[in-house]
Amino acid sequence: LSLTHLHNFMVGAGFLLVTLLTLLPASGHLVGGGRHPASRIRAPGARADGAAAAPTFESKLRHFAPAADLPALRTEAARLENDLQSAVEEQDFAAAAMLRDDISQLRQKDPAFLASNLRERLEVLVRRESYGEAATTRDQLLVLRRFQPQYQLAGLWKGDYPNHGEA
Repeated sequence: LSLTHLHNFMVGAGFLLVTLLTLLPASGHLVGGGRHPASRIRAPGARADGAAAAPTFESKLRHFAPAADLPALRTEAARLENDLQSAVEEQDFAAAAMLRDDISQLRQKDPAFLASNLRERLEVLVRRESYGEAATTRDQLLVLRRFQPQYQLAGLWKGDYPNHGEA
């Protein structure tokens, strides 16, 4: 049994467990498991038509990795992207799909990825002249700054100024 097979099995088992846990709300009854329409219980945030609700901006903020973990997370994402390229070249599409999902999960933990998506969305909204939505997106980008290490620059700053600004 190779490591790739073991990894694929673990990811598949994890997916099955997550799927079962999402179908099993706190009450312990399966979603839609009852015979009477009133007995159907939806998970919080689930839509009535059964489609998955899009995560809100606030819910995305709760899933970010701590700033100290971001370098390792980004390194892992880059490694997985290389593995994804290899899997596609070898036409191992099952492994490629799992790698794609793993990369997606890692990116959801990175505030820089969300910031990039929001900047792209802002450009599109301004081009369309949807200024109300553009303002909301701009505000989301401002909120997102507190989660990005490059904006967490509070503290004592020291500098070496040999001539103290004199010419």
